[in-house]
Amino acid sequence: MPADKVKAARENASPESRAEAFVKEALRWLSDGAGGKDASTGLADAVRNAVGAGASSRAERVLLADDNADMREYITRLLGERYEVLAVSNGDDALKSAVSEPPDLILSDVMMPGLDGFGLLNELRARPETKTIPVVLLSARAGEESRVEGLGAGADDYLIKPFTARELLARVAAHLSMRRRRMEAERALRESQATLQSFYDSSPFLMGVVEIKDGDLVAVYFNTAAAKFMGGDEKSFQGQRGEELGVPAEIDALWTEYCRRSQREGHSVTFEYEHPRPADACWLSACVNSLGDGPAGRPRFSFVAQDITERKNGEALLQRSNDELRLSNADLEQFAYSASHDLQEPLRQIAIYSQMLEKKYGSKLDGKASQYLGYRIEGAHRMEMLLSGLLAYSQVARTPDSLSESVDVGEVLESVKKNLSTTIQETGAEISASVLPVVHGEPVPLLLLFQNLVSNALKYRSKEKPRVKITASRAASHWLFAIEDNGIGIPKEFQTQIFGMFKRLHSRTEYSGAGIGLAICQKIVERNGGRIWVESELGSGSTFFFTLPYATTGH
Repeated sequence: MPADKVKAARENASPESRAEAFVKEALRWLSDGAGGKDASTGLADAVRNAVGAGASSRAERVLLADDNADMREYITRLLGERYEVLAVSNGDDALKSAVSEPPDLILSDVMMPGLDGFGLLNELRARPETKTIPVVLLSARAGEESRVEGLGAGADDYLIKPFTARELLARVAAHLSMRRRRMEAERALRESQATLQSFYDSSPFLMGVVEIKDGDLVAVYFNTAAAKFMGGDEKSFQGQRGEELGVPAEIDALWTEYCRRSQREGHSVTFEYEHPRPADACWLSACVNSLGDGPAGRPRFSFVAQDITERKNGEALLQRSNDELRLSNADLEQFAYSASHDLQEPLRQIAIYSQMLEKKYGSKLDGKASQYLGYRIEGAHRMEMLLSGLLAYSQVARTPDSLSESVDVGEVLESVKKNLSTTIQETGAEISASVLPVVHGEPVPLLLLFQNLVSNALKYRSKEKPRVKITASRAASHWLFAIEDNGIGIPKEFQTQIFGMFKRLHSRTEYSGAGIGLAICQKIVERNGGRIWVESELGSGSTFFFTLPYATTGH
């Protein structure tokens, strides 16, 4: 057939029309003249140049079935230079040969005694070892109807006799080239699947695919870890329902619910649950994802699960430890509160009666006795001050969280100024503030927080006129407060320990106090979910920073 008569390939074409595209490409390389060479030799060389790049080193085998001896001899001579050709005279012999040693291509006449071309085609397509071998039917029946019949029966191509040598060589080369490409693609797919399978089976996670059939989950695929978890091998679970796998009905319903949810919401869903087993129970963290419908039209889902029993046991142990620690802290706080409260009255009596003793009998005591009595009175007062501080600290720790509310810091600062008005007047201090926000907290502890920090700024002043500046700035999730002064400053090595209980950097003769004020400030800030720290240089003042949470409404 002349090249200009070969039909062009169409989009979404049948195997025969795809072959046409290869034929057309092969024919493009063939010239009308053979340049003095034998026609068949020239055509074979041309086809070798056209499609030989993809050929393997092994000679490809072509099985020819035709009851016409002249046609068998002609085709064998035409193809024999490039391919290994086995020619038989009927369909039965062709089937036996194809089954025993599958060829790369089969050329079959349609009209043959015994098993004809259509019968041979049906037999080949019914057998797994031969169903993918390309088959080209040869027939003298022309017309579109005959071609459609042949292709509809499962043939890859339909060649009408008489055909030209060039067309036969081009079509054979095209189909063999397509077969090579298909086999290479299948081999690459198998290698990819093997690699993926190896990855799945080497994973410690439980992985697999399930589908919903009649409302129940059915196993499609389990990796090695999942199969071992269920007590079997990968293949033994295929097609089995949860009940058959020994999964309790409530667990099967749980998985089904989350699979349905993934299907509805269009994304993966993660959940944790306790999975019962005959010997023991374990905790699993699972993730399911909808894959759409499977080949049978049933919804499919992939899953990945991990045994988190150790993590859950650790969390339970940590929770028990936290509960015990919380109870212990509560007992200690109760003890501190009781001790500091109950000891104040005896100490007060010691101080009072010591002072009365000094007043009434002081003139009769010698110098040493008066000195010892003074030490006793001073110690009682100091102990009373420490107990008052401890009582204040324990009261902060005992304040219930339910008392938290929106607190206007501006109003808190005004109260602080009133409480410290005498000290402010005596020192001539200047206290300034930016616009202060509303925060979430407890009014009394927040008043104590600001009062302690401002009081310290006035107490630990330098020779200059005291200046205290309070500012607030909005951060990502909290308010950042800063209380800056121009006082004596704090050495860097002490900027952490000053927040400890009863920590003092100076003697009592230099500065009064119990050394508990900053510990109370830290406790208040931490109870409100914040933190407190100081930045300072000795002789250059200090800035105390702390964070407090936003209020529900504020400015």
